[in-house]
Amino acid sequence: MTPSDLESAKADARMLIIKPFDAKTIKEIEKGINAANLGLTPSNDGKIIRLNFPPMSEESRKKTTKLIKERMEQHKVTIRNIRHDALKSLKSLEGESGISEDMLKKAETDVNDLTKKFEGQIDAAFEKKSKEIMTV
Repeated sequence: MTPSDLESAKADARMLIIKPFDAKTIKEIEKGINAANLGLTPSNDGKIIRLNFPPMSEESRKKTTKLIKERMEQHKVTIRNIRHDALKSLKSLEGESGISEDMLKKAETDVNDLTKKFEGQIDAAFEKKSKEIMTV
């Protein structure tokens, strides 16, 4: 690759090209992009639409990291709700025959261990992604 190829590859990484099957829909697609208020200005040549994404500023990187953290917390709450439902189901099995108290305790421990495991995976993914986003 030549240096000019590398520069064009960098430019292409920040550009989205939309090539509709029916070229007659370009105007509607352009209107939709503008109506979405994404802060992007589409340009078209009659066959394709180009969207240039500017490099992220420090402020936008922090906002994105904050948004990811909020989503991470939502997923952790979902996992905890699943754990709560699983523990409730195990409690309902407590009186049934054939299930010992030891088996129930083991199952509860397994559910709690799985919860911790998946919360840890979410935390690790957040750390990795936030470092990636904050790297210029």
